[in-house]
Amino acid sequence: MTSIFFSQEDNQEIERMCAPMDYGPRKRQGKIIDGGKNKYQLWDYDSDTKQHVLPLKFQNIKSMDVVSEKFNPQNYFDFNIDTVEWFISRNW
Repeated sequence: MTSIFFSQEDNQEIERMCAPMDYGPRKRQGKIIDGGKNKYQLWDYDSDTKQHVLPLKFQNIKSMDVVSEKFNPQNYFDFNIDTVEWFISRNW
């Protein structure tokens, strides 16, 4: 999908090619961070440093448009995604 969102870091709207992964509070090493606030967790294909997860607050998202490309998370992660405790259950 393409996502247009307000980037606080850049102080402007940005468009990125992303893949939806989860919705909920962010975790790092199994612990909830960022005060436990729910965010959309998107895989950012267009990151300026490397591909990574892009956490977005609902109020910062301007639009999300579905594209025809398929996202296979096993092509991007070096861990077993079936062992991750997702907030939104899924069947990759």
